[in-house]
Amino acid sequence: MMRRTFTPMLLSLLMALPLCLRAQAPEAVPEYTMKAAYLYNFALLTTWPQPASAAGQDFNLCFYGQDDFGPALDKLNGKDVNGQKIRVLQLDHPEEALRCQLVFINEPNANRLRRLTSVLGNAPVLTVADDKLGRSAMISLTPQNQRLTFTIDANATKSAKLQLSSKLMRLAALVVNP
Repeated sequence: MMRRTFTPMLLSLLMALPLCLRAQAPEAVPEYTMKAAYLYNFALLTTWPQPASAAGQDFNLCFYGQDDFGPALDKLNGKDVNGQKIRVLQLDHPEEALRCQLVFINEPNANRLRRLTSVLGNAPVLTVADDKLGRSAMISLTPQNQRLTFTIDANATKSAKLQLSSKLMRLAALVVNP
């Protein structure tokens, strides 16, 4: 008698267990919240030549093209990067990128993208883009299995006189042109 009562109860508990475990599993971090965190860490792990990163000036973290970040950027505004306060700026024209230390590129228009690349040349501006834009930036982000990986173009960073920390280089999924 006890076995007949115990078996259905045990089965009910075992069937409910996955539901309990799923409720406690951490939620996935939204893609652009992760990207904002990566941008902050890229800034922390990069050294700019002087006077681009002079103490007391703002660290201009800029966005060129469509801004898909929403409130994720609010958390970066005012954070510290090597003694400088981050100021988040949306760029309307490629020439404005010259006043930035880091530019996230989300510009699908090939002409505007070429213009930005031409304006920046070898300026000490770290460029980051989604991999969907191809190799248009020094660091390309790629979403993979609910996480982000990144590729670094070492020649491009070297030409711009930017030094990426060895830690950042080791974390990259791929370093091209070493």
